[in-house]
Amino acid sequence: MSQDGDAGGKNPDKRSILPFMRHELRTPINAIIGYSEMLLEETAERGDAAKHLRADLENIHSAGHEMLAIVNDSKLEIDLENFGHSFRHAIRTMINTVVGYTEMLLEDAQDSSGETFMSDLMRIQSASKQLFSLIEDFVKFGNMEAEKTGFEQPETDSLSPALREMVSAMPALPDEPGVPEQMQGAILVVDDNEMNRDLLSRHLKKQGYLATLVENGRKALDIIKTRHFDLVLLDMMMPEINGYEVLQILKSDTKYRDIPVIMLSALDEIESVVRCLEAGAEDYLPRPFEPALLRARIGSCLKRKQSEEALKESKRRLNDIINFLPDATFVIDREGKVVEWNRAIEEMTGIKADDIIGKGDYEYAIPFYGERRPVMIDLVNMPREELDANYTDIRQVGDALSGVGFVTGLRDRELWFEGIATVLNDSQGNKVGAIETIRDMTSYKRTQQELQKAKESAESANRAKSVFLATMSHEIRTPMNAILGFAQLMMRDPQLTPTQREHLNTISRSGEHLLALINDVLEMSKIEAGRITLNPVAFDLQALLEDVEAMFRVRTDAKQLQFVIQRATSMARRVVADQGKLRQILINIIGNAVKFTETGGISLRVAALPADKSRLHIAIEVEDTGPGIAAEELGGLFKQFVQTSSGISSGGGTGLGLAISREFARLMGGDITVSSVVGKGSIFRVEFYVEPVGVLTDDEEGSLRHVIALKPQEEPNRILVVDDKAENRKVLVSLLSSVGFVAREACDGLEAVNVFKEWGPDLILMDMHMPVMDGFEAIRQIRLADPDKKTAIIAITASAFDEMRHNVMASGVEDFIIKPFRIDEVLEKMRQFLNVEYIYEEDAEQSAGQGQFGGQKQLSLEGLPVELVRQMHRATLSGDMDQLDLLIKQVDSHDVEVASTLRKFANDFRYEALATLLQQAPGFAEE
Repeated sequence: MSQDGDAGGKNPDKRSILPFMRHELRTPINAIIGYSEMLLEETAERGDAAKHLRADLENIHSAGHEMLAIVNDSKLEIDLENFGHSFRHAIRTMINTVVGYTEMLLEDAQDSSGETFMSDLMRIQSASKQLFSLIEDFVKFGNMEAEKTGFEQPETDSLSPALREMVSAMPALPDEPGVPEQMQGAILVVDDNEMNRDLLSRHLKKQGYLATLVENGRKALDIIKTRHFDLVLLDMMMPEINGYEVLQILKSDTKYRDIPVIMLSALDEIESVVRCLEAGAEDYLPRPFEPALLRARIGSCLKRKQSEEALKESKRRLNDIINFLPDATFVIDREGKVVEWNRAIEEMTGIKADDIIGKGDYEYAIPFYGERRPVMIDLVNMPREELDANYTDIRQVGDALSGVGFVTGLRDRELWFEGIATVLNDSQGNKVGAIETIRDMTSYKRTQQELQKAKESAESANRAKSVFLATMSHEIRTPMNAILGFAQLMMRDPQLTPTQREHLNTISRSGEHLLALINDVLEMSKIEAGRITLNPVAFDLQALLEDVEAMFRVRTDAKQLQFVIQRATSMARRVVADQGKLRQILINIIGNAVKFTETGGISLRVAALPADKSRLHIAIEVEDTGPGIAAEELGGLFKQFVQTSSGISSGGGTGLGLAISREFARLMGGDITVSSVVGKGSIFRVEFYVEPVGVLTDDEEGSLRHVIALKPQEEPNRILVVDDKAENRKVLVSLLSSVGFVAREACDGLEAVNVFKEWGPDLILMDMHMPVMDGFEAIRQIRLADPDKKTAIIAITASAFDEMRHNVMASGVEDFIIKPFRIDEVLEKMRQFLNVEYIYEEDAEQSAGQGQFGGQKQLSLEGLPVELVRQMHRATLSGDMDQLDLLIKQVDSHDVEVASTLRKFANDFRYEALATLLQQAPGFAEE
């Protein structure tokens, strides 16, 4: 028996059976109501086919609720002696109603309903019989000859075992098959009544829970040790060990106390509810329960558990993060008590976390200052004015405080430290504490002091060296001027013999070489002394490149080397930069390439892309096919007076040229880098920044016709603009919209793929270098979704180098445009792939026939093979000048005048005009 049985040797009060009586009667009534509700739901789903069954089921359901109302009547508690007269008649009437309608339904539904339907009817019939048996037992008990206040045990021998033992033991019902794939949670159902277990199981599995059923508390405790459960539904009254005792055992064990428990019972006395909640139950559910209430209570309980587990996990992770921070860190709560003290601060102070966690009253300041006092973590909420007035060494950075301090008594050593403290708030903005990190700055401070001394010493030595070099330069230049001057005068003497002339030439060349060495040394001394400065001027960048090319073309031709120039077709001509230093950089690097290259050639590649609103980023690559530089020599390549083995063997030079060039490049905001393979050659890359003062792509600026609008069409083409720079997207979207296209934008490749799938654009202008997902991956995914290439893709790239062009074209695009782009160039590319027609400005349209190409009339390309024209167009766009030269030679056999004109355009670097001319050839745009 439960704890309500015999106590202290006294007979139990006869009236104490009343709560149990109500519990026992509610069990079969609950089954009648529950199964009838399920059958009503089933017949409703079957519609008119089961209409004849619903009326009888509704009568059964109504009778169940009437019986429940009778059982819940408070008069039952005070009318035990008259139990047989009032209660038995009312309940029996309802039982007869249930039994009668159940028998009729069993006959009517035998042929038309499934096995589950018939099984539930039989369960109602069984519950009715059980209820009838209980009524007879209770009547017999109420009529027993005994005192009102008690009874003797022998008198109960005539009662049923169920009543005699208070509860009946039922075997566990096995789990039903068909558990949903997505489980909401694993729930253990503990109930001694089979029908109760079955009803709960069906309700739970209908909601997607995995239900495990056991019939007593002992088995529940055993299975909890072997399996994980998210929730326990625990019946209150059971044999051997009741639900309350099971609850106490679970909550007293640290392994299982976190499993939420909902108590189930037909006993609804407030004392029972309070008792269970105080013992640790999360909730209490009286029988018979409403399915909606059951779902809500279980869902609320599981959500609360998940939230608590997430909070614990979050706190654990935070503790781990704080504990493994390299800087000394501690946290206090709103009362100023230490709640975190990590390993680094243990090592710094010698105070273990276990000895200080939970302590307040500024005790955390004692290891540092030897006394209790407010420190920076206590000042985070102080008003700014008060902080500035009282603490000059603490500064406020946003919501945090920062300051540098010095202590002498921390573990018998001096310590410089930097502290950073800030307040900690909860999700509602309420202060929950504060955190401070303390970084040991002692080594840094000592190093800083040593560096300052070394800097002062170096500056003093540097000044002395600069003075020495400047003096020596002046002293050497004076006699050198005389030597070179007289040598030039003597060279004018017509009476010189060939031998004398040769000797004078030797003197002159040696003097010039010595002067160049002196200039290099002086230039480097200026750099080291910090006296070198930029002298920015406006100049023609392309003219400078042409000058350098002309300078070295003679030398490369003399050595029978190829000298190839490749540059961005839309690069600004007039820029502001230090022209002299840029020229010296190019001369040094190209001069080295020509000097060390004996076979093959040199390539000069120039690219320009916008760095910001006011500057361009210029990248120049000089590639040669010389002997290359060994890996072990690359590290010293830019050091002063250091030469590679090739440089030493070639003779001459100071080893300062590259060092000076790198310093110049860095002064201009860039740098010089090198990659090399021994036996194959080297690539020197120069990067620097300039300010454009006028954008001229070539002399034929504006030769492309200016587009006013699209010609009328049924439906405007949809264009997707993809670029991670908002200003770039805005330019294109505004342009396309003004012309008549429908444009949308995406800020990265991932968004572009999503917009493509949703919107289906006709053409995509795709940037290649973007965060999240770059253009290459976006193009790959779009082509997988669009294998027929119904959507054209034009890549927009800031790189003008051949390898990048090849990679872009291989990614699956139709064409590419180099940044910074020309608007009319973009529209012209789109025209080719969308087959649209534009409306142009009248003046530009008229200039297409006369004066478009330097005053010459439009050349006729009718006699040229279309495929040859297309190959020349591709070579022009890709910048493959060697291929273009070979193709123009083929034109000679068709029309020498046309070939000569095409060659002039190529030699004058008028690539855009040449491309436009080739596009106008008959049949060019046809498939």
